[in-house]
This record gives sequence, C-alpha cells and structure tokens, in this order.
Amino acid sequence: MTVPPPTEVEVDEAGTGHRDPRDAETRRGLDRVPAALDGRFDLTQVLSSAQRPSQAVVLRVKDREARHASADVPLVLKWYHHRFGPDPGVRRVLAEGPGGPGGPGGPVAGLLESGTADGHPYDLTLSYGETDLARYRADRPGPLPPALVRAVVEQLHTALVAVHARDIVHRDVTPDNIMVRIQNEDRPELVLIDFGAAVHEPRHDRPRRRDWVGKPLYLAPEAAPHRQAVTPAVDWWSLGMVVAELAGGSHPIDFRGDEEVLTEVATHDPELPLVTDPRLLMLCQGLLTRAPEHRWGGEQVAAWLRGKPRRSRPAPPAPHCATSRPGARCSPSPSWAGRSPVPRSWPASWTSTAGPPRGCWPAGTDGPNWSSGWASSSILRAAAPRRTSSSSPCARNSPNRRTPGPSHG
Repeated sequence: MTVPPPTEVEVDEAGTGHRDPRDAETRRGLDRVPAALDGRFDLTQVLSSAQRPSQAVVLRVKDREARHASADVPLVLKWYHHRFGPDPGVRRVLAEGPGGPGGPGGPVAGLLESGTADGHPYDLTLSYGETDLARYRADRPGPLPPALVRAVVEQLHTALVAVHARDIVHRDVTPDNIMVRIQNEDRPELVLIDFGAAVHEPRHDRPRRRDWVGKPLYLAPEAAPHRQAVTPAVDWWSLGMVVAELAGGSHPIDFRGDEEVLTEVATHDPELPLVTDPRLLMLCQGLLTRAPEHRWGGEQVAAWLRGKPRRSRPAPPAPHCATSRPGARCSPSPSWAGRSPVPRSWPASWTSTAGPPRGCWPAGTDGPNWSSGWASSSILRAAAPRRTSSSSPCARNSPNRRTPGPSHG
C-alpha cells in the first residue's frame, strides 16, 4: 500500500480530493469480495480496506472451486481501482510460474490469477501468513544479530536480482511488503510481496519517470520528487534502509511526518551510528549512497555476501573555503552531486552537479530558501543545513555563513 505525495494533493470544490472525475471511487463494497467473484470466494479476513482510489482492497479468501490449490488453502485477493491497476508487464512476468521470478518456494510472490471484477482489475496470490518483517522486528526489540540480518539480505538480494533481471522495479521495498513465511530462529524464510506499484521497464538509455508512489521512509532521493526516476537503484536504496533498521534497532530517520521525511532524504545523508557491526555498516553505506550511479547494486551485494565487497562509500572531503575576504566561495561537496539545476545565484564556478557544503552558502543568496532551481520545490523549500561544525573553515568568521537549522541527529 502506498501513500500520496504530501505536497501534491489537490482538493476540488466538492472536497473529494480528486480533480479528474475518472479518479472517483467507483468500486462498491470495499470490505467484501467483489460481486462478480462472490460466488467463488469465501471471505475470511479483510487485510486492508481502501481509503482512497489509489489503494487496493486486500482480502484473505478461500476458493470454493479450488482452481489453484485445495479449497482450504488461504489466498490473497487484491482488487484495484481501474485507474490504478498493476502494470500488465509485471503481471505477465509474475504469472510465469516455475522458471519465472515468482516460481513456487522462491523469495518472490508469484501471481496465480489476474482478471477484472465489476470493471476493476484484481490479482490472486498465495497467502504467506500473518507476520511481515515489520511485525517480526517489533517482536524482537533492538538490533537483530548480524547473522540473522545477513540471512535477510541474502534472500532479498535473490528476490531483487530475479525481478530486476526481468526489467521489473518494485518501488515499494519495505518491511510490511516482506512476509516471514517461516520463522526460523536463525534464518527466517522471506517472500517479497505487493507488486501493485511495480513497473516493467524494458531497458532504455535513461531512467523513466513515473507518478509518485512509495513510503517516504524507504524512498531513494531520486524517487522523492512527484515525478520519480525509476531504475533498479531505487530498490537497492530501500533495501539499505531496511537493513539499517534491522541492524540498528530503529530507522535511521527520526522524523515521521511525510514532508519532513522527504526533506531529510532529499537534503542529508543517512546517519548510521546505531549500526555497530563493521560489515553491516559497510553494506548500508554502499546501499545508501546518494548518487544512484555509485550506489551498490546486485553485483556489489553479491560480493559482500561472499565476503569480498568491492568498495564502500568514500568519506566526503572536509569543506574548504577562503574566509579572509567577502564573497568567498566554498569548494563543492560530493553530497550535492546529482542535483540540478542549481540556483542561478550560485557562482559560475559551481556546476549543475555540485553545490556548497552544508552551512556555507554563497554571498548574496538566501541559504536554503532559494527562489530558483531545484530548491524551489515545495518539499525542499523548508530544508536547512542540519549542522555546521565550529571547526570547519566555512563556519569561522565567514561572511557567507548562514545559521544552520536545529540539529535533529
């Protein structure tokens, strides 16, 4: 299940929240089996009722006709609004059965059946029990043992490599979309579920951009804008956040409001002081590299699992700027790489892929509240430097210094 971007919701005069009349809710009975399927399925549990058209109705059912399993085997029926249905290419791949990424017994949930009921698409999958990874972690407070976290990484690596090899990007890899099928003490068996937001992206020279989906706490920086960049790299970032949460005992981001989380992801590198195991810290740093072209992917994670990691994220160099004269310019910081366009008021020596280190802004600008370039985004408009070290040359007696925002770390 996904949430709408917090700064992009527009409410019409009728208060429905949808300007396009085609987006209005037309499904009837959001807590029961669709009428067209009522004669076949028995409802056993409502797993999720839709609060808005973009959400699917998720039901646990049993099939009286036993088309895919015996009549007493629980199944999951997902019923989508016709305007927010799953990607046909994803459906086709997941329905391949044995030999496909969703084959029986593997770490990817396959698709048993898809169709249309009462004018809206539905999917039918196996049920993988009651416990997702979020509940599993909640039942085990604190950091999980490194060996157990490694087992989670190994299985999710297998799942992501399998779907990425078929040009599928999941876009919603989160603990509540990872089911714990069998709760072994040292190696729980996992299944990646909920491909409702996934896209099938045959390879192109440049990333495709899609409408906003996902949960802010697990979104990659390039996936935070309303029109998201969609590449496999966004899934590897999400895996990094999942691993950091398991290894550290809590999520690396302290904020919980959607807009605050999106701002934090867009403006600051994740801080990982709670991840104390050196190898897990290396993994998290590789997966949570801001620039997607330098982020760890399937090859690097496979090397890490073999005990031969290729590289870890390099530490950014200390910022430097001349402080003895007005208008001093600071050297660009690598943490700004990939953000463009830059505000027009930046000095010409700063390129469109670089910017000032935190807390050191060019003379004549308004710090983070620029009126042009990428910072004009409503999500980023409130962004401020998290902290400025008093030992930094940019923080001592510089006419360019701006007072940093409150520390949240």
